[in-house]
Order: sequence, then structure tokens, then C-alpha cells
Amino acid sequence: MTKNNFEFKRYSDCVDFIEIIEKEFPVNSWKIKDFDLWPYIRIELAFFLAQKAGSIPIQCGKPEKINSKRFFFLFFRKIKRYLKEFQRVVTDTGINADSFATINNNGLFAPPIDVIYLSQSSTVTKLNGKWYNIFFDPINEYLDLKGKKHLTLEYSNEAGIQNPKWINNYLDLNALIAAEPALNRFITEPFAVRLNRYDEFLNYLANCIGGFPESVQTNNIELNANQMYYTSLFFQAILKRSSPKYVFITCYYFDLGFALCHAAQKMNIKSIDMQHGVMEAWPAYSNWTKIPAKGYSTIPDMFWTWTVSDANYINKWAKRTIRHKAYDFGNTWLIAWNDQKNRVFGKLGLPNVEFDEFKKKYSRIVLYTGQPLHNGAVIPEFIKETCRKSPVDWLWLIRIHPRQLEQLPAVCVEFAPIKNVIIKESSILPLPFLLKFTTIHITSESAVIIEAASLGIASVITSKKGCDFFSAYLESGILNYCDPDSNMLIDAIKKIGNAEPDSSKVISWSIEAAMDQLLT
Repeated sequence: MTKNNFEFKRYSDCVDFIEIIEKEFPVNSWKIKDFDLWPYIRIELAFFLAQKAGSIPIQCGKPEKINSKRFFFLFFRKIKRYLKEFQRVVTDTGINADSFATINNNGLFAPPIDVIYLSQSSTVTKLNGKWYNIFFDPINEYLDLKGKKHLTLEYSNEAGIQNPKWINNYLDLNALIAAEPALNRFITEPFAVRLNRYDEFLNYLANCIGGFPESVQTNNIELNANQMYYTSLFFQAILKRSSPKYVFITCYYFDLGFALCHAAQKMNIKSIDMQHGVMEAWPAYSNWTKIPAKGYSTIPDMFWTWTVSDANYINKWAKRTIRHKAYDFGNTWLIAWNDQKNRVFGKLGLPNVEFDEFKKKYSRIVLYTGQPLHNGAVIPEFIKETCRKSPVDWLWLIRIHPRQLEQLPAVCVEFAPIKNVIIKESSILPLPFLLKFTTIHITSESAVIIEAASLGIASVITSKKGCDFFSAYLESGILNYCDPDSNMLIDAIKKIGNAEPDSSKVISWSIEAAMDQLLT
């Protein structure tokens, strides 16, 4: 076995290292019953390696910050160690999908339900005082018109469930799980976990990269595997009761997502991952070199992508299986926004007249989309400096990341002395509305690059590492790289001509056609 000290200078280095792991170790044998554990371990390792590539300080082998999601599991860790000997002989607890009273003894999941969604609260945006799910509500509008029934299981790690909704039929998954006592049995009645050569794998990580994430330590894998397997049984009870045709997930690669994929596979129901950001060079979607011909039980059957290039990227590896496949059905948020018959967006009272005047007044309208940065800054200093130095006939729309909206007032104060900058409205108004007036887009490495490109809007990326995610866009010329320097960025913007947003490509996408294909 080759052992080296690896350097992670780019995100693609993370994918390369994971490919070595898949070659050297029996990753497909790591299971709890028929629940494939390698996808979970792969993603945990990917986040750890991405931190190395991004130069984020890593607390290797130290306890992670306790939050509400993990507290229960950490609290019972000592109990689990005492049950170690018991765990070696337990192979079947007798629990199954019929064990969950909260599902089977009420009408919450009465059939027929055509589509069930698993969605994060962070995927909703506030429109005139109501919350709209930017990925799934465009599909729900179509389902409502067709008389189809849908149900969204919404979960939140921090802020809680956002209400009221534009489109109802939502359930608080956090509360549902908390009310189910049978889920706690993974602590006292664990299943055996098969981890062939796993200690050797951990030693390899320690030798090659100086450590590994706490989440993949043997004790934690045994604990988390049982927690996910029991959650799969819980989801199987939901699916058995409701009999949906499909389950949709945004960002499948977390404990609930893996569990729902497994549950759907057990119940012969198709699972679909809805694209929410970049796919290229991210291990959740990249280069599964050891994937079995029958696929993995814990990743989605189908991938709904925004573009042909994203679908092709996934299908390079998915075509080796009989289970997984990607489809370029388009960006539902952009599709809905450009639908003249949409029943939500016509009611919003957006400042179209004001922004039309901006287009007449300014030669360039520059949209900057922020991201949570490694140093904690909301907006990089060089972006502030670029705004200060920009020509007076440029308008900057500074959009801070949705996860940082609580810092919006402070950012507005920081930018107050700078002219021709709009921050508050740019951070609150819907992204498709801003793109309608944008002539050029700037970002560190946001997936808004993909959405802008769908409208023919050029972008400038200022993260060299981030270029790994967008090679096709760099090659096409609609994306350009620039060092994070204010003078160089101004020059780059000047060299890139203005482009009127073009929605013709978006209009060619059809939620109706996609859903008709799925539901028939």
C-alpha cells in the first residue's frame, strides 16, 4: 500500500485522495445490515479534506462543538461503550417499519401522497411575509394544479421551522422525530456494524494526512450507523403508510438524507436529489470509482440537475450502475420566476420601476454574491475597496449569504460611506429578480455562477481553488478568474462586455414536462 504525505492545495486534490482510498480499502463491505456506509464516510472525509484545501483550522480528534442535533448522541456515548460486549452478539432487534406508533396510529400520512420531500428550512425565502421553498414549491404549484398530493418533511438545525408558508402541507420533522420513542432503541438495541480493515483505514489516514474527522472514529461510526439505520426504519414506516411515487431531497449527503435514500430503496420508491449548488469536484457527486453495478442503497436513484453539463458529469460514473442516473430538468426557481402564469410572484409588488431606472442610469450593474468566508468576514475587504474605486456610473448590488443575514445591519453601516452600493434590498430581494437587472456577476465561488450563466450573464470568480467547481464555465468563457485584488477586478469587469440577461434557455425548461415524465 502506498503511503505518502498528501498536500491539499485544490478541492480536486480531495477527490484524488478519496479515489486512492477506494482503491486501497474494501469500502463497499462497510455496512450495517444492507445499509451502505461508505457514502456517509466518504462525505465526512470530504468535508475534512476540504477544510485542509481551504486552510480552515482543523481540530483533529478533539470533541466537536456540541449542538442540539448531536447532544443526545454524545450524552449516550458512555452508555454505548458499556454495551460493547452486548453489541457483538446482537444482530436482529426485531424492530421494523411497523414499530413506529406515531406514524401508523394517525392520519398524517394517509395515502394517496404522490410526492414526499425532505427539505431544510434554509431552502426557503421570505416573499411578502410568507415563506417559499425555492426548490420544491415550483413543483408543488404544478402538483396542486394537477390535483396531486404532496407533503414536505422540513427540518432545521438551528432557526426552527419558518411559518407561514405560501404553499402548505408541511410537517416539522424535528418534532416528529422527537415524539417517536422507538427511535431511541438504537442505543440499547444496536445492530452489528461490519467494518472490515477499518482500523487499518484509520491508521492510513493518520499516516497520510495527519488525522481524520472525529465522526469517522470507530465508536462514532458504530453509533451513527445505528442511528441512521433506525431512522431509515422510521422513514420506511412513513413511506409504507403514504405510498408516494417519489421522494425528493435537497442536499442528500447528511444523516437524514442517507436514511431516506435507504428507506426509499427498501420500499421500491425512487429517490431524487435536487441540485442545490455546485456538483463538479465535490465528492457527493464526483468520481465514485468503486460504486457497485447495483448502486449504493444510501445515495439517490436520480439526480435532478440544472444543466446538461452537470447531468453529464454525474452520468460519467452513474452509467456504470443500473440504479443511478442524472437528468437535466433545469433550475426550478428560475423556471418558476420566468413563468408568466406563476400564482405567487405576480403578487409580490417588487420594485421593477426603480430597478428599470437603475439600468438607464448606470453603465454596469454588478451583482456580488457573498459566502461565509474562512476568516469570518461577511464581505472581503478587497470587494469594499473595489466598490470605493469603481467608476461613478457603476452600481453594486452586494448580496450577503442567507446564513449571515443577522449581520446585515452591521454590513450596511460598514458600506454607508460608499456610494452606488445597495446592500439591504440586494440581500433580501429574490435572487432571480436581481439577476434580471444584472450585467455582470462577481463571487468567490458561489453556485450563482451557474444560475447567472443560465441567463447568459458572465461571472468573475476570485477563488483559485473554487475554479475546480466550474471548469466547464471557464472553458466556455462565460466565467473568468481574477485574483482578489481591487485594481485587477476593476480591469476585469471593464474587459467583460455588458450582456442583457436572456431567459430563453430557462423558458425552454419545463417543470410540467419533467413531472409528467416522472409521474407517468
